[in-house]
Amino acid sequence: MPFVSESSKRKALDALRDFGKKDVSSVVSKVPPPGLAPGSTIALKGDTHRRFLRMNSHSDMDASDPRDDFPFEWTWERFTVVDAGNGEIALHNTFHNRFVRMNKEGMDASDLKAAADLLPEWSWERFTVVYGGNGTIALHNRVHNRFVAVSDQGVAFSSITKDASDLPAAMIFERFRVLQVKPFLEPGSVVALHCARWNRFLRMNDKADMDSSDHKAADQMPWGWSWERFTVVDAGNGQIALHSAYHNRFVRMNHADMDASMHKAASDLPKEWTWETFVARYLTNGEIALHSTYFNRFVRMTDLVVDSSDPVNQQDYPATATDWKFKIVKLQDAPTEANDDPWSFEVD
Repeated sequence: MPFVSESSKRKALDALRDFGKKDVSSVVSKVPPPGLAPGSTIALKGDTHRRFLRMNSHSDMDASDPRDDFPFEWTWERFTVVDAGNGEIALHNTFHNRFVRMNKEGMDASDLKAAADLLPEWSWERFTVVYGGNGTIALHNRVHNRFVAVSDQGVAFSSITKDASDLPAAMIFERFRVLQVKPFLEPGSVVALHCARWNRFLRMNDKADMDSSDHKAADQMPWGWSWERFTVVDAGNGQIALHSAYHNRFVRMNHADMDASMHKAASDLPKEWTWETFVARYLTNGEIALHSTYFNRFVRMTDLVVDSSDPVNQQDYPATATDWKFKIVKLQDAPTEANDDPWSFEVD
């Protein structure tokens, strides 16, 4: 870790202790507060009306119906926190492949753009996080000098003109509670990916190549199979990488082919590696598709090989592409004396 002075440590700890206790008009964050760390997956729940901010299918912003729980299968209400520089953040929706945006009239969604590709000149998509008191936050856009808001009718809009340091207590629609949401492929978890179309698992073989297993149902993967096991690694900006502990290599898209990287520990994924990073696009019933932002292709399993699709945008996944779908099978990292059941896994 970089050197941090003792005085800086004390200031950071004091800020964390005071989070949610100070009057909102006196505290504007200089860095994303706890719960809004870049790369995290969050949902924003209105503090008064219990509606979640969401990006709908019309490239517009609105809010869900009131509710207290957050369904795992929700995709419109999930946002990846992106470091936008200068203490600001951006919020990216993976399903629509767009950023939350404040325009001149109100709220909508940006042009199509991957989370890793936020443009330096985009200012409408950047927000300063303001402490809202009592565990809430508000999002302020510097260019428009307004806050993001959601009415009790579920309409997303921008507030009246207010500086980031000036959020009166009466402005209740601008306050949100941050909910940490588990990604569909959670970093640190060990998974297998099963294609129902061919009734086979994705695997990395001993030739540094990707192929498919013998026929086996999603809930019947033998414990002894190691080529089919992958550790999910956080690759930043909402992307993940898949690491084979057995081969000590990462899954890689190599143009139209799928193969494996050079030997590399799961904890040592280089920041400049782009062939090994993927976006997990959630489909339905625990199934995902893996998209490479770099090549603009999906991982595909055919009856003969594992390769990649023709170029297609992340948001344009075709419903008929059944050989791009993979069921997430959660695995135990290794058998133990207390748990050596060969069927020790969970199918979402």
